[in-house]
Amino acid sequence: MKVSATRCESVGYEIRKAMVADAAAIAHVHCESWRSTYPSIVPQPAIDDWASLRARTDSWIAVLTAQKSPVWVCEQAGAVVGFACAGSASAVEHGLTGQLFALYLLQRVQRQGIGQALTRTALHHLHSVGHNSVRVEVLKGNQPAIAFYERMGATLRSEVPFEMSGFPLAEYVYGWDDVGALLG
Repeated sequence: MKVSATRCESVGYEIRKAMVADAAAIAHVHCESWRSTYPSIVPQPAIDDWASLRARTDSWIAVLTAQKSPVWVCEQAGAVVGFACAGSASAVEHGLTGQLFALYLLQRVQRQGIGQALTRTALHHLHSVGHNSVRVEVLKGNQPAIAFYERMGATLRSEVPFEMSGFPLAEYVYGWDDVGALLG
């Protein structure tokens, strides 16, 4: 299935494949989302280290130039307000071969169906290229994201500790065993 653009007139957004020219806008959403979502979960020095607009822009330029994992953006009123990135799993565990690497929205557009639309777009793509089982990683303590993925049918598989800027953190691995059934 080729995904080009999806429009939802009721809340006024469009989802389309990202281009290299979108890197700065994606980085802006990524950094702002980190700043609004993680203060109670991630120590502020780690957020400050990670949420550098220049570093995130450079990172997204590299991802979009390499074209290894597709990225989709959601535009509302001509501005990028969210994005998703998906591809082959970085580590195949629990039989999950695809991965939703990133799903981030500006706080002001959450709970409008954009996250679900971006997730479904990414899962459609993964299914179309042979990944029927998909994983997503969620920071432990990010209850809104955990509830979101659970509402979308993902189930908890494991907890993985890691370190960020010298601080111990943990993430949960969630997964869908049959995205084909989820997508109908």
